[in-house]
Amino acid sequence: MIGYLGPEGSYSYFAGATFYIKEDLVPYNNIGRLFYALEQEEVDGIVVPLENMKFGTSFDVLGRIHHNHYHITRVIMLDIVLHVVSSGTTPSAIQKLYATEDSINEAYNTLKQELGKYEKHYVSSNKSAYEVLEQSQENTIGAVLSNQEMLGQYNVVLNNIRDTKENMHKFILVEKSLKVTGFHNRTLIACCPKFNHVGALYDVLHEFVIRGINIVKLLSLPTISTQKEMIFYIELEGNIEHETISEALAMVRYKSSFITILGSYYEK
Repeated sequence: MIGYLGPEGSYSYFAGATFYIKEDLVPYNNIGRLFYALEQEEVDGIVVPLENMKFGTSFDVLGRIHHNHYHITRVIMLDIVLHVVSSGTTPSAIQKLYATEDSINEAYNTLKQELGKYEKHYVSSNKSAYEVLEQSQENTIGAVLSNQEMLGQYNVVLNNIRDTKENMHKFILVEKSLKVTGFHNRTLIACCPKFNHVGALYDVLHEFVIRGINIVKLLSLPTISTQKEMIFYIELEGNIEHETISEALAMVRYKSSFITILGSYYEK
């Protein structure tokens, strides 16, 4: 069984559904409860959002993975496009709009420009917004849905309404065990340089550069204990079992107070 950040119809649900059937997916209502389910082995893995174009990377998720010694075993990319749908055919007829708060915020300027004055009605999920449409059948009611939902007989009256038009969202499958296969082309580590001095990060990154290993992403966060030392999250291009990466990680381990392998996975 695979847990996801619910309810059914959430983006995490659609991410999980790209690899698992509905019967294998279990909803949880908050991120803490989801990680607790993995800890208690209620599920074999959990699907969580890690990154989107608007808010960047979730340090909360990375921190929970690191703290609990879990591992990212799969990356799922979703291209999520938001639409306004209605029984009617024109956006000017819409007086009430049902949507999640996140959807309204992400499309605030577009909705204001295209709909003018309208009543906002917040719902818990896109599925709930769709259910309102089914129950009302009024041309004056609209809902914000994504390209992941089945729109049925309803019309898309506004297409791609997100203000930034950047739609890629990254989700990850988190499991307790590290799983490495030959087709994996990404390795994610967390480390903290052993000595806090000028050039400490350079000393770590140098081990990858001299071996021709591409650093795909670099993130940093102060440690909770001192706020002076930094934890660096480094995503590398390549398989952890490749000789060059193994050699580089051995040297980074020597130069760090700790190094943790957070994930091995494939990403396009």
